[in-house]
Amino acid sequence: MNKVQIAVAVFLFIALLLRFYFYFHNQIPYQDGEKVELETTLFSQPTVGRFNQKLFIQTKRGRVWVILPTYPQYHYGDIIQISGSIKLKSSTQNSGMLRKERVIPVIYFPEVAPGKNDKNFGLAPIQSGLAIASFFRQKMITLFQNSLSSPSSSLLLGIVFGIKESVGTQFTYHLRVSGVMHVVAASGMNVTMVIAFLTPIFLLIFRRQIALLLVGVCILFYAFVSGLQASIVRASIMGMFVLAAQVTGRQTWPLYGLCMAGFLMLFISPQTLFDIGFQLSFISTLGLLFIRPLIGFKNVLGDDMATTISAQIATLPILLGNFGSYSAVSVVVNGLVLWTVPILMIIGGIGGLIGLVFEPLGKLLLFVSLPFLIYFEMVVSWFGEHSGTISVSSFPWELGAGYYLILSSFVLYFQKTRNTRKISNSAHQKARKSEQ
Repeated sequence: MNKVQIAVAVFLFIALLLRFYFYFHNQIPYQDGEKVELETTLFSQPTVGRFNQKLFIQTKRGRVWVILPTYPQYHYGDIIQISGSIKLKSSTQNSGMLRKERVIPVIYFPEVAPGKNDKNFGLAPIQSGLAIASFFRQKMITLFQNSLSSPSSSLLLGIVFGIKESVGTQFTYHLRVSGVMHVVAASGMNVTMVIAFLTPIFLLIFRRQIALLLVGVCILFYAFVSGLQASIVRASIMGMFVLAAQVTGRQTWPLYGLCMAGFLMLFISPQTLFDIGFQLSFISTLGLLFIRPLIGFKNVLGDDMATTISAQIATLPILLGNFGSYSAVSVVVNGLVLWTVPILMIIGGIGGLIGLVFEPLGKLLLFVSLPFLIYFEMVVSWFGEHSGTISVSSFPWELGAGYYLILSSFVLYFQKTRNTRKISNSAHQKARKSEQ
């Protein structure tokens, strides 16, 4: 890095620290019994249970859970007005490394009315995008559920779009204890495949700049359909940097894109720092950038396992800190099922798009994915029944900080050793050529 890049990095870091200070310093906590009137846009799909539905909303004063009756059901993208009283509920979750909240504000069964959001015209483009994405999302859910039985339909929806439909209590447990819950959530792999799939198609039809611009629009739309999850937002921003670099003819640096994505997400919403999805997505990507090159597996199964190992080494403290457990067989299970994910994404994506135009053909294509889904379910269910987990009652942040310091030292040492070997091998090759 040159002096200008270092100066820019320092400036952005200071700007982010100031943003954090003013955001949390000026935040007024909710009081028990406080009456509130909130108007919000649902940026995540409500969790529908047997007796109620739970909404998670972000306000200027922090996070709030809202408990509502099962009906009427609300959906991602809806704008609603909520009137009720705050009840402070003590958190019973494990103490994670970056977990800030100990008390959760909850509004039980408030009055709900359709919102107008006339006070915030700046959100109009986002709300329009949410409305279109929500319509597309519901169409996809209906198509997949009419084509495949549960849990296959919910599993495919999760893999392709990150849409969290119920896959059943038992299968959810198997996904968690076998360490593949991340597969049913949209991730950076999804965005990468969207770019890789659409770019050559658009390049055949449009000029390069226009084609890349359209790919960028599709990435944004995919992010909206997927529910603006932290991992998808991070990957989408990085994808935008890659596309912008291709348009301008500049070289791309993945670490620069990752850091800028993290900066933008945290500057816009500092509360994102305590989002487990953001933590896992950001740190696992660092693991893929720095740890993955040090693991030398060549075959396909080995490559998937190397990717899993590098991501899990990087995220181990976060997993233990937030969930209190780690699956002992997750590396094996990921190695056995990850090869099916790109296939299922391609079949599900193409089948879903075609099904919107001609439903019978779309259903037929989705049915082709059934053997891969059955294999996935069988592997996860078997290991879910026979797997063991490593559990901890607490994982203090000091231990996590020490872990990352040691891990960083190992990575720097092995990278230095690897670079030295490359230089030495290059020198030997030049010497041999000069002798010949």
